Amino acid sequence: MLLNKTALLCSSLFCLLSISLISSPCSGDILYTHEIDSEEYMSGTYQALLDTGYSGEAMYVDKNIRYTGTWMKRFFGKVREQRDTTHFLLDKNQIREIDWNKAEVVVFPIKDLQNIRWFKDKQQFNESADDIIKARYQVMPPDIKITILPEKEEIKGYKCTHLTAHLRLETKDVKKNSSSITNIKQQLWVSDAVPGFGEYDSFHKKLSEKLGVEAERMGVLNFLLRYWDGPIDTIVHQIKDIKGFPVKSIVSVEAIYISNTNSDSGKTISKNIKNETMVLKDAQIMSRLDMSRFEENIPMRIVTVE
Repeated sequence: MLLNKTALLCSSLFCLLSISLISSPCSGDILYTHEIDSEEYMSGTYQALLDTGYSGEAMYVDKNIRYTGTWMKRFFGKVREQRDTTHFLLDKNQIREIDWNKAEVVVFPIKDLQNIRWFKDKQQFNESADDIIKARYQVMPPDIKITILPEKEEIKGYKCTHLTAHLRLETKDVKKNSSSITNIKQQLWVSDAVPGFGEYDSFHKKLSEKLGVEAERMGVLNFLLRYWDGPIDTIVHQIKDIKGFPVKSIVSVEAIYISNTNSDSGKTISKNIKNETMVLKDAQIMSRLDMSRFEENIPMRIVTVE
């Protein structure tokens, strides 16, 4: 169960973090709302409403999902709904994840995020399997290309910079003479006119410092860069002039398998793993954040992960 919670936490963390690269005056709390339309290979189609609130030393994230795919409807007998809520509390050095189905709150220490059991188990497995992997598999150097389009585009009333990014990962199976390729692509529209940059930027810089993770890995290209294990310097150079809040994002993940790469009889199989569009619906500055969006209103059991 710890594995599931930790994996969900990490996925939530890197999906939701986008760091602004400029600051502008702002006062009060901030609430950003994004609409998401997604189609995934395993879970089918879903729509989601994502609220992200900032108040002082805290960020609150609440994601309400409706799985509308045919397979999920057949499996559950109806449209399945899911709610994921996470609090990032810098002043308490905590990440609090609410499990609404189990009526419990799981509390993780921010500073120990990289040292909890799921990461240790993963690292130990990788080390024990390292010799076998090296003998059979050849991991090719990843290839990443980022393009910033010259013309501004208007999205949701904001003038946006449009950029595209493509990350290609390839692993060759020497024994089977096959190759597995993953293409991760993202289109992103960012604007420096979205309200709330001061608090937004300040919070994420502090969170990045606490996690010990480069700001760029949690920045506007966070989805793509979570798969990038190479040096971050090259990426920083390419995106150093990108300034703004993500107003719209389109992400796709394609898996390709090529058999018998050394023969004319080789076959290629491709599968779309993920297609997702996320658009900013609203950005509000308010005197006080409405915490009813993010807090539990039922008795909850507290579970602390040491």
